[in-house]
Amino acid sequence: LVVYVLDVLDFNGSFIRKVREIAGRNPILVVATKIDLLPPKTELHEVAEWLEFALYKKKLRAVDIVLVSNLSKKNINAATNKLLEARK
Repeated sequence: LVVYVLDVLDFNGSFIRKVREIAGRNPILVVATKIDLLPPKTELHEVAEWLEFALYKKKLRAVDIVLVSNLSKKNINAATNKLLEARK
């Protein structure tokens, strides 16, 4: 399992073009950070859908996408649980 950390505010700047080559056949769990910097009324499920589409356009399929805030610790437990689930 590869945990791929992306900056939700700078997707293109934090995206590694050869991530699939680096990861090989290992599944990829995407953890998008800095959701605390999004506008307060931002619908996180829409951000996740956009991220899934952006990854698809870059020809990358992830086993799951988790949006987190390292500052406020929002969804950190969810990310940990997704990681443990994906390892099975």
